[in-house]
Amino acid sequence: MKWNKLAFNDSELWNTLHLWIKVFSIYFLIMLLVVLSLAVYNLLGWHPTISIYGLRAEPVSLLGVFILIIYLVKSIIVYGFLKDKYWSLKVGIIDALVGIVISLFFLLEPLLLKELIIPNGLPFDLIFLIPYLRVLISINKRQNPKPCN
Repeated sequence: MKWNKLAFNDSELWNTLHLWIKVFSIYFLIMLLVVLSLAVYNLLGWHPTISIYGLRAEPVSLLGVFILIIYLVKSIIVYGFLKDKYWSLKVGIIDALVGIVISLFFLLEPLLLKELIIPNGLPFDLIFLIPYLRVLISINKRQNPKPCN
């Protein structure tokens, strides 16, 4: 039995996702392991930083724990995609919205809180978060045509 068939082909939800979403999903599973190992390195005296959505911190700090939670939520969403759990669509939509808000804040923060500094450009995260949100919403509408009450 092939590994790909064992993990991915049995999930109808996983098969409806676009290839680029599958690639990023696997990336976030790997990144959770990397971020957790960096947290252990931090406890051992090394001081790496982790980042996402413009947030950057050492893993063993309040902001670092928040970033760890973001990676954990993303990994739980991927688990839901792999195991055909349709709740992962709703959690993924919430995750994308939170990511967009955080990214927009860090895009506009120099304009709002400091002197007038023009941002360098569109944050890399937004380039993928907006299409990700649109894809998840369209899949969710196809899977659940009735509005949730």
